[in-house]
Amino acid sequence: MLTTWRSDEAADPPSARDRPPVRKGAVAATVAWLSVAAAAVAVPAAIGVATGDALAYLIVWLVSTTVPGVLVWRTFAAPSSLAEELGFGNALGIALLLIAWVPAVIVGNAVLAWWWPITAIALYVVVPSLRRHWLPRRHRADATPWRWHVCTAAVCLATLGYQYVTELRQRSLPGSDDTRIHPDMWFQQTLVNALEHTLRLMEPQLAGEPKRYHWFANADVAVTSQLSGVPSTTVLFALWSVPMAVSMVVAATAFARRLMAEDGAFGRHWWVGPAGATVVAAVPVVVLLGEPRQEAITNGFMAVSPSGVLGLVMMLALSGSMIELLRGKNRLGIWVVTLLLMTMSVGTKPSNLPIVVAALLAVAAVEYARTRRLPARSLALAIVAVALIAASSFALMGGSSGTGVVWFDTLQLDEAVKVASEQDDQVFLVGTGVFGVYLGTQAARLIGLSGIAYRRTRGDIGIWWSAAVVFAAWCASWLVQQPGYSQRYFWRVVIVLAMMTSVVVAVRVACELPRRVLIGPLLTVAVAGIAVGTWVLQWPAADVTDPGTAPFNRLLPYGLAAAVLATCIVGWRLRSSVTATAVVPVATLGLVFALAAGTPAAIDDLRMPVDRAISGKPLPYTDRDLPRLVTADEQQAALWLREHADDGAVATNVFCVPTRYESGCQATAFWVSALSDRPMVIGGWAYIEKGREVTDRDDVSYKRRPAPYPERLRLSLDMVRDPSAATARALRSSYDAQWIFADRRATEVSPRISRFAETVYSNADVTIYRLR
Repeated sequence: MLTTWRSDEAADPPSARDRPPVRKGAVAATVAWLSVAAAAVAVPAAIGVATGDALAYLIVWLVSTTVPGVLVWRTFAAPSSLAEELGFGNALGIALLLIAWVPAVIVGNAVLAWWWPITAIALYVVVPSLRRHWLPRRHRADATPWRWHVCTAAVCLATLGYQYVTELRQRSLPGSDDTRIHPDMWFQQTLVNALEHTLRLMEPQLAGEPKRYHWFANADVAVTSQLSGVPSTTVLFALWSVPMAVSMVVAATAFARRLMAEDGAFGRHWWVGPAGATVVAAVPVVVLLGEPRQEAITNGFMAVSPSGVLGLVMMLALSGSMIELLRGKNRLGIWVVTLLLMTMSVGTKPSNLPIVVAALLAVAAVEYARTRRLPARSLALAIVAVALIAASSFALMGGSSGTGVVWFDTLQLDEAVKVASEQDDQVFLVGTGVFGVYLGTQAARLIGLSGIAYRRTRGDIGIWWSAAVVFAAWCASWLVQQPGYSQRYFWRVVIVLAMMTSVVVAVRVACELPRRVLIGPLLTVAVAGIAVGTWVLQWPAADVTDPGTAPFNRLLPYGLAAAVLATCIVGWRLRSSVTATAVVPVATLGLVFALAAGTPAAIDDLRMPVDRAISGKPLPYTDRDLPRLVTADEQQAALWLREHADDGAVATNVFCVPTRYESGCQATAFWVSALSDRPMVIGGWAYIEKGREVTDRDDVSYKRRPAPYPERLRLSLDMVRDPSAATARALRSSYDAQWIFADRRATEVSPRISRFAETVYSNADVTIYRLR
């Protein structure tokens, strides 16, 4: 049952003797974080962002998001450690800034959102009861060792380096060079454009139609762009992901600290968070043994999906506060923070709160089984989560149409399953084998589920919560079908949480054992794992065109790895029984082996991008990237329109990727509206809600479906290819079209347009006209 709430002000203050001694490494910690700040400026500058813009954006982020978030977290969620305040406070700061942004954008000037950070900082300076939160007194249990700061900062630096060599170097700033970035980046920019002006989101690809979408991440890009004065295209393409990557790392380490705190072992095991963050963010380790690789296995930080990135960070922060509540710490402040983060999650990613609801119901069942009493706390939170989902579904849950229950639909991404489906040959057996490979690749992230079985951890409701979140997300990713296989986001938003749970469980179940007992078994399985991982780098690729053998040939390396691990475990257990020494838990040995086995492939994957970064060469484009070309001339034309057009919609002939228009093309060209900041009569229609019931399981992909508004398409194409006065009148009267963006790479452009429109801009690829 819920106990009486106690406010933070009513909590007993720590005595002077409880205060930690002055940290000897304060200088080292300060230098470490200053290095992260320097890298946050240097990394964007390395891809062409002006140093002044990068510095201004960093300062604005710290002042508008980090500082208020940390101070409010200290006020409402104390007592806590600096690790948790930095990790979870940054996520809370994003939520608070968006709340402040709402009235500012309503009155027509988003820059007025400065009222919140200025007011918050002023209050914490002037009000005596708040002023103490700048330098709070802490119990020794809440002290954060300086070594944690140094190591976490080092992981942040490595993470930014990883992002630079694998992702950011592939992007050129809009208008500076030809680009082949993922179309989703252009789509996200269209939403940012709209949210710079209004809360009433309209469909950028369809002038005059409303848009339903989970837009909180796009709003954060918009407001931080306006507060800093840096163009939103620069913020989205180069700047926003930098503090978010740091936020992910710090939130991950804070989450680990919270899970470790139940054993009171954080002081001795301060390194757990940085160690886990290293293998999930700095050098992401996935157990990839052999070829072909499984698709879309990442660390969850998908730069082309701001909502997915923010959803990942929010899941960590929400879990941090949720664990406190579930452990019985019923302070009013932690309730306020939890409810705020739950509300924030609604508009961040539709997958977040359904996972939370499932986890809360699982925790409620566990609590009832233990106590035979109604688990009011868990059920109340679940009811609130369901209510939030229901209340927001009408405005924010767009983009999820076409969702249904289709078991193992994600397997259709694998080439072997595709071949078997086309040949109608042994689909079940092939799918079974491929699913086994998926299980093997995610082994390290699923080991945390074993925490509910060990004596040392099964009594901690925080472990049950984490395991329930991981299990619910894993199941949803296999049981739900969404257009474009978006069900994978159920798993992506919890990948970091899953890995950190595995690391914490592996440490907690073994932390009572003396070091002399641990060294031998851990060293053995680590060496064995590295040996297996290195050997299978040379494993011959399976022939996916042979449904009878391909998936099982791909399983062989994982079978070999399992056999080697089992041999190591049995050998050490036999030896322990003979020498009467303690037995190292299987979860600990399994995690060390899995990480060791995945490390050779992770390092091998980094070799090429690191070499190319050192030599200054760009990364090679994949076959999938090549059709996405948008030339520098095309981008410059659209940017000219952004600069000079302040009214009316745009009629264009650009809808497809590749750019050349043809019936049945992939209608994912969003770059005209993204760069021009103008609504389209009709643009790429793949993500328009009407007709999204078509999914990848049908004969045609939803990206290749016919235009849902054929009259708009006909008028737009006719105005470019075969213009007439009637077409021009229809565009103006029906859709307020003022501009024609005619791209010669998309279709033929008729010279007769000049009879009905004035040429205002032209380059090698594009001519822009204004209708008379």
